[in-house]
Amino acid sequence: SAVVAFLQALGCIPLRKWTIGISAQVILGSIIILAALILAVISVGELVGVMLTGILMVAIGVAVGPLFVACAVCRWSSDFFKGWLKFLLGASAYQMIISVVLTLVSSLLTAAQTQISSVNPATADSTSGLSIAGLLGLLGITWILTHLFKEIPRIASSLFGGGASGHASFNRAANSMA
Repeated sequence: SAVVAFLQALGCIPLRKWTIGISAQVILGSIIILAALILAVISVGELVGVMLTGILMVAIGVAVGPLFVACAVCRWSSDFFKGWLKFLLGASAYQMIISVVLTLVSSLLTAAQTQISSVNPATADSTSGLSIAGLLGLLGITWILTHLFKEIPRIASSLFGGGASGHASFNRAANSMA
């Protein structure tokens, strides 16, 4: 009884109200949260890979730019300049598409964060806390973000063409190295 009183004073779930249903809900919720966490790590890896690739491509394009600008002078070498310009626009599209995608999903991420932070384990009634449906929604959001971040290079390629046709991510690089 002293342990129960101590846990209740801390705001934990009362131990007397644990049943098989609540235990199953906690286990299932933990599995869903773990899966959402894994997908979130994968999506951050995809986003970081695409962001670093875009920065690197722009840096390479700017570094070799003076050579290709000089090619614009002659008619027979103007195709080199056009190819470089197309590459630079395609590489710059990475950064633009990333900012647009992050702007669009920021409200979705804010709503999910508000829902998760409103969980109060001190109350044991069925209306408080995060439900299994809410956890499945969180899992769906992370799955969508993972696939959306993977598609940023294809979106940039379809908009601008040029140098944005590859797919770069830390996750794919790690899989190919393994």
